Amino acid sequence: NLKSVGSLKIIGGFWVGYSQPGFEGQQHILEEGEYLDCSDWRGTELLSLRPIISDFLSPLMKMFSDKNFGKLGVNVDLTAPVINMDDTGYGMKTQSIDVLGGVWVVFEEPGFSGETYILEKGLYGSPEDWGALQHRVGSAMPVLLDDFVSTDKFKVQLFSDPGFQGSVLVLEDSAVSLQDGFSVASCKVLAGSWLAYESQDFTGKMYVLEEGSYPDLRAMG
Repeated sequence: NLKSVGSLKIIGGFWVGYSQPGFEGQQHILEEGEYLDCSDWRGTELLSLRPIISDFLSPLMKMFSDKNFGKLGVNVDLTAPVINMDDTGYGMKTQSIDVLGGVWVVFEEPGFSGETYILEKGLYGSPEDWGALQHRVGSAMPVLLDDFVSTDKFKVQLFSDPGFQGSVLVLEDSAVSLQDGFSVASCKVLAGSWLAYESQDFTGKMYVLEEGSYPDLRAMG
C-alpha cells in the first residue's frame, strides 16, 4: 500500500494504479514515462500499484451474460475494440469474462467512457472479480503494444513558458531556427538526445539535453 503519490516515473513495463489500497478502486493503466501530477494519469490519488505481466499478442476475450460462464445466457468473443456493445447484438449485461489472450480494458459506458477496469489473462466469474459493482460493460478494447511503444527516434516538446505551460512546439527532426516569435522556457525530451543552441543555424552556446523534463532554462543548463 502507498500513503500518497504526487508524481511518478515508470522506468519499464506497464503498470496499473489504483485509487484505493489493496488494488481496489478506480484503475489507471500507466506506461513508461513521467507523470508530474495526478492530472497526467487522469485521476486523483494512487494508493496501490502493480505491474502488468502478460502477453499482449493475440487478444481474445469471451464475455458471458450469466455469472460463472453460464451456458444458458448469451456470450460473445472479442478480438478487437468495440465502441458500443449494443452494436454486437450481445448487449451490455456482462456477469463473467474469460480473457484468453492479451490485456483488455472494459468500460461501463459506450464510447470507451465511464468506470474502467483492466483485465489480464484469466477467469472472472462475477463483476466483483474485476472490481465492478455493476454487471455492465458498454465498450471494450485490447491493450496493444503499438498503443504505447513509440517508434520516434527523436522527439522534443518545447514550451514558451516555464513549467511546461504556454504555447507548445513539437520537433522530430533538426530545425535551423524556430518559428517567428517563439522562445523556449521549458521542454520535455521524449526520445533521443538533442543539442540545443542559443542562436540560429546551430551557433552560439550549446546544451546537451537527454531524455527527461526540463521545467525551466536553469534546468537545461
